[in-house]
Amino acid sequence: MSITISELAKMNEPDRHGLFPKKNMAKCAWYALRGCLPLWTPEVAGAVPRGPLNEIKYFLQRLPYTTKLVNMHWSQAVIENYGYVNKKIKDHVTQDHFIGSYAIGEYALDNPDIYLVDGTLDTFTEELYPYTFLANYVTQDENIGLRDLKGKCLTDDKYEFLNIKIYDEYGNESENPKMPMDFTMWETSKYSGTIVSDLSEFTC
Repeated sequence: MSITISELAKMNEPDRHGLFPKKNMAKCAWYALRGCLPLWTPEVAGAVPRGPLNEIKYFLQRLPYTTKLVNMHWSQAVIENYGYVNKKIKDHVTQDHFIGSYAIGEYALDNPDIYLVDGTLDTFTEELYPYTFLANYVTQDENIGLRDLKGKCLTDDKYEFLNIKIYDEYGNESENPKMPMDFTMWETSKYSGTIVSDLSEFTC
């Protein structure tokens, strides 16, 4: 039986008080994004880096940001040089958000009818927000390479383009979970002018 993205992110894992902090975080992010919808104008949604409206866009799309991560994998470079670490090593090993919270925020703001209108809290909480918790241990250089692919490569393809092999805790070569097809279609359309086929210059 395949695991859901909500289960992978441990959304239903209670804390010592019997509460569900990740679900509460999702609720806070949902209300914050909903409240900011009037600010998400076509001009802001289409703002470009270093443009006059990019600061507003950047702030809004980062509203779902979290550092409460669930590690999925370790890159081959991390395992070979540092082993199966369980914390960051300054200047050497960090955790890569498999998909940046900014992408989740931007996708939700661009598709409010699916994720932000009345009655969509459960969909946002169970099907979209869980992605913000998922991370892999990678080297600092790998993380920089992945970061620089924003808007140039589909999320599903980033690790493959950089030839970053990842492994689970049992040493099995693994893959990141696939993004929903609707997300990939949105990503393809949104960044159609900047996604490139030759990414050799970004290779770690």
